[in-house]
Amino acid sequence: MATSFEITPSMAVNAVYLWLEKYANKMETLQLVLQNIQSKLEAIDVSFEEEHWLDILKYINMRSEGWEDVKTTWKKVSKVPLMKDMRAWHLIQAFAYRMMNPMQVLFMMNTLFSSCFNYEEWEGILDPLCTIWEASKDESDYNPKILELFEGVINSQGLSLPPPQVRRFIHYLKLILAVQDEE
Repeated sequence: MATSFEITPSMAVNAVYLWLEKYANKMETLQLVLQNIQSKLEAIDVSFEEEHWLDILKYINMRSEGWEDVKTTWKKVSKVPLMKDMRAWHLIQAFAYRMMNPMQVLFMMNTLFSSCFNYEEWEGILDPLCTIWEASKDESDYNPKILELFEGVINSQGLSLPPPQVRRFIHYLKLILAVQDEE
């Protein structure tokens, strides 16, 4: 019997939660749920560690309050304040490195984080970056002032981000598509 389970922020994907709920309500089999969790995570480039998911599913199945415990833990993990959520900072970083424009950043923040995204919380960060971007002669050109400002913000927040990788950026685009599929 599974006596414990772990849910990490990268595991807390809305599309996966739906499959856990189906399993808890005896609507789907273990194998089908595992296959769907794996495909949902792979679609957004998140590693699928079967033993973690088996622990969760066994916990749900073996304990009378198993599903309630999983739901409570899921909600705690997925309620990380957005200013501390590295996924949000990676989106801003993609803008600083000219992988996307301000409108794309806002769209993605709204899509990914919906009710958690409050523009006023990010205004002091986004507005100066957008002002420099709008003043650029060619908006597609790399602008070291934007990157310098971004790095200053990151340092002031006590964060450390490695330079972006195109693969990570593609991960966020896939995440948006997965979220849109659920709506």
